[in-house]
Amino acid sequence: MIKRLLAAAMLLPTFSNAPCWGEDLTTFSAGDRIVAAEVNKNFQLLQQQMDKQAQKIECVVSDMTGKWMYVRHDDDDSDYELGEIIFSSDLTLNWIVRTRDDGNRSFSGSYEIDSNDDKCAVEGKLFVDDATWDFYAWPNDSGDALPILVHKVAKDEFASQLLQRFNRKLLSD
Repeated sequence: MIKRLLAAAMLLPTFSNAPCWGEDLTTFSAGDRIVAAEVNKNFQLLQQQMDKQAQKIECVVSDMTGKWMYVRHDDDDSDYELGEIIFSSDLTLNWIVRTRDDGNRSFSGSYEIDSNDDKCAVEGKLFVDDATWDFYAWPNDSGDALPILVHKVAKDEFASQLLQRFNRKLLSD
């Protein structure tokens, strides 16, 4: 309980002057009697403020467009794979794969966004050599990570990966 009080006290300067507060936090001075209901209300107000400040994506095309990356290695550590998936605003995508053994390869695909029933999902197809792979992805709330599940339809195999948004800008930009 004391740790929670200290944490709340450390957050007071951050939130107590915020213009969107509907109510003020209860403050305590040395010698004051601390009432659980007042402390609980402070925690509730702090939680409401943090929830308001949490970034949420809108689940629209602009939340997906841009470059996403992943890195992985073979189970026997003999090769690596650096992947970039670039989602375009026209609902097409380009997947570039770099490996030590195979060099650079590029594949195309398409995607759509499903934002029904309070969910945000991305579904699409990758055209890999002579095969078509289905993929399903679910962006996290802040829009910077994208877990993806790939179904290699012809082989009936599955693979998964965590994509991270690549948004670094070079100093020359």
